[in-house]
Amino acid sequence: MKMDISIIIPTYKRHAVLERTLKSIEHCLPQSSEVIIVDQSRESKEKSSYFCRQYPFVKYLSFPYPSLPKARNKGIVTSKGNIILFIDDDMTVHPDCFAEHIFMHSQENANIIAGRIKQMNGASWADSPKVASINNDTAETTGNFDLDYEGDVLYATGGHVSIKREVFRNCGLFNPYFTGNALYEDVEFSLRTRKKGYIIRYDRKAIVYHHQIDRGGCHDSVQSQYLIERLHNQTLFYLLHIKPIPAKSFIMYLKNLTEYISRTKHKSHSILKILLCVMSFFKAYIDASISFLIIPRLRQ
Repeated sequence: MKMDISIIIPTYKRHAVLERTLKSIEHCLPQSSEVIIVDQSRESKEKSSYFCRQYPFVKYLSFPYPSLPKARNKGIVTSKGNIILFIDDDMTVHPDCFAEHIFMHSQENANIIAGRIKQMNGASWADSPKVASINNDTAETTGNFDLDYEGDVLYATGGHVSIKREVFRNCGLFNPYFTGNALYEDVEFSLRTRKKGYIIRYDRKAIVYHHQIDRGGCHDSVQSQYLIERLHNQTLFYLLHIKPIPAKSFIMYLKNLTEYISRTKHKSHSILKILLCVMSFFKAYIDASISFLIIPRLRQ
């Protein structure tokens, strides 16, 4: 039977948090739906039997290493739903959330719905009048996905978004050259769909709650490693969607970021970390060139 909606939850090294998410959704699943977990941790196979036994509605997939875009892509190609909904593993879901997504997709020209995310545990969004914005000088993104706003937005966050399957057929999957569990793969995908003429709508009534924690997920690596991956992803996004040759403002931004990443507690700079930042920049150049070639092939 064709599923109306497939709910995909990528996870990495935080199974207790994932279980809280599953408990929040088990009593509000639409009748024609499926839930797919894509576990990127080494313990995925041994955890699979437990989660499938405790939550019979779950399909549990293993992925051998942490890569958020590749985990999402595996979930997409395995799923059956006409609507594919992504939520992060540290979310709990409002009882009406899934029904709201299905309703929004029944409206004319509704293909991508960016949902609302309420921050918990003292976390907060940026103080921004816009749901989503991008600084074209630095490629920095600013989001406030908890505004009382209804309408079109520049991009959706992968932590809570629903997408019709036809969008993946026409625009390709998430770009696998965005590394690790860092950022920008969702923003890049959003802008790619907009170039194809799709509209991204923000829905303030489709609500999840983000319970931010300090361990697991993106926080599992040391800060410098995470920032180096972010530098790569930010540069890759810039080259793909802002300018193929970086402007002076972006070069200066990367210089300042490299100095921050390489600074030691003795107020000097680590030569190794400087070299890693430079290598990350040039790797982004190579990955951008490859992306132009492979993205058209990444059809669902």
